Amino acid sequence: MPTTQEQLAIQAIVTARNIPYLVHFTRVENLPFILQHGLQPRSVVDDAQNNNNNILFGKNIIVNDSYRVDYKREYNCLSVSFPNWRMFWGCRQNFSGNWVVLLFNTKILWEKECLFYPTNAASGSVSALSIHNFNNSIALENMFGGQRDQNMCDHDPTDVQAEVMVQGIIEPHYIGYCLFQDLALLQGYKALFPAVNMIYHSAMYSKREYARSKGFIR
Repeated sequence: MPTTQEQLAIQAIVTARNIPYLVHFTRVENLPFILQHGLQPRSVVDDAQNNNNNILFGKNIIVNDSYRVDYKREYNCLSVSFPNWRMFWGCRQNFSGNWVVLLFNTKILWEKECLFYPTNAASGSVSALSIHNFNNSIALENMFGGQRDQNMCDHDPTDVQAEVMVQGIIEPHYIGYCLFQDLALLQGYKALFPAVNMIYHSAMYSKREYARSKGFIR
């Protein structure tokens, strides 16, 4: 967990920029486990499956990135305010099936150990650098630095591929909403998990600029 000083600095940035939530997309087959046990880092998933310990999950967990060339298997990958639409689009082109977008409480940013990358963590411009360059409030603010489009909101990272890497399990109580693009699928999962906030929200499955131009997101 960050120091008290860093916690306060991170909270101040979240408040000043009005960051609404953190975002993660996953195959809908993973949703029941995530809602019950939390979002697991890749190291836990791989170790369980490599040891034929899939009973831990009840089934295989379907991963978005087979290679994790960022080499940070102990971390979960989240985006700020909107999905990394470039990666999300690519995943949906390469893998058939249904998806769900999860919105997480921003408290994660100061309650858990996080790394703040201004671009994709696997990018050559950052992947070789020490994590100490990215584990503080300065790094969080740097996600919004550089030349910004005039249509960006304060809470939009400059690079849509910027990401927050969260160490360890992200517990279910941090999940605020589950967003579906398919109404029938939404109704089916809502019947299974009536206490969970689930809504239809197709805008999160498009480009950030398009979604905002249509007034679908703030």
